[in-house]
Amino acid sequence: MKRLLVLLLLFSCCLSPVQAYAQDDGEEIRISFEFSPQPEHNQLWDDKSYVISVAVRNQDLTVKEGEAYDPDEPLYLFSGELIIEVVETLRKEGSYLQEGGSASYSHTIERIQQIFNEPLPSKGRSLKKYFSFESTYSYDGATVSLDEWMTYSIDVYVNIEEYREVPGDRRYYVGDLLGEAHVTYHVMGSEKEGYVRGALEALGEQVEDVEGSLEKVEAVTREEVDLDINAYQELLATMTAQVDTGDYVSAMVIYSLYDPSWRDSLIDALLDEIDDLGDQRTLLKQQMEGLEEQIKGLADEIAALESDYESATTAYETEKEQLQSEVNATRGGSQMYLFSTLALAVALVYLLYRMFLGGSRSTSEEVGDPLAFPTL
Repeated sequence: MKRLLVLLLLFSCCLSPVQAYAQDDGEEIRISFEFSPQPEHNQLWDDKSYVISVAVRNQDLTVKEGEAYDPDEPLYLFSGELIIEVVETLRKEGSYLQEGGSASYSHTIERIQQIFNEPLPSKGRSLKKYFSFESTYSYDGATVSLDEWMTYSIDVYVNIEEYREVPGDRRYYVGDLLGEAHVTYHVMGSEKEGYVRGALEALGEQVEDVEGSLEKVEAVTREEVDLDINAYQELLATMTAQVDTGDYVSAMVIYSLYDPSWRDSLIDALLDEIDDLGDQRTLLKQQMEGLEEQIKGLADEIAALESDYESATTAYETEKEQLQSEVNATRGGSQMYLFSTLALAVALVYLLYRMFLGGSRSTSEEVGDPLAFPTL
């Protein structure tokens, strides 16, 4: 980082105000910052130059030069000037995993401290000091790694200057602190932007893989897997929106909430589903084996019934043929019987005729009976 110089030129017409730590209206001194160009999303870019204005406004400080600021310290008198201390610090910050969680660290890359004596402005007026920032560091891995953040901060402290008269001399002192303000920005670069976009892409791929795995498991088991990934889907959507707007700092804050251990939970859940599926398959196999045994028994019963049916059919045909033969035989005997009976009846009729009508015939012939049978 190049030396942060105090600029003598005024750029108030093109500077944009930046919120520092808030001070109550009752404060005697108010401190504010202005940057040009105005940073977006609390980010400074390492390929740009910035002008920073530090304004110190007299809100309600009415002490006069030569008067005691603190009535309890009447020997210490106000010199008429303010002591303004400005500290600019470039740091690298990050975190690492340790047992029980993670730990954060912050290392100073460069620090510049400047102290100014400035006359107290009249009530309602401000004095301004100007600085510049242009980083000569980048996320090249030598000084700052891609998984770390480079930050730039300005800390401003305003004290009253006092003096005390001693024989033959006047000694000056740093008096009470009238106010302080602090502001911090993250320093972005093209390498860091690529890193953030890569993190977003990796998160998207993991969520997409999980969604696909869940769909496959649910398609096989036909049951919903008891694993809620909505939080990670929302995490991905939020991080995507922030990257799209250029808010890389907030995007990485969201990414820091991502807990890779959820994949272990996913694996455990999927394994449980697979175990359940294995149990279901074992039960289904046992049921299939039972059904196969039942089918085999039914097949044997059907075979036995078919055999019985064939035997019954054969016996039926045999008996039918025998009955037909008997019927035929009975039918032939009945005809002979009828014929014999008829012949016997005719013979009997003839015999009766001779017995009862034979004598009458001879008598009739003698008397000339016209109805008499002719003599044989």
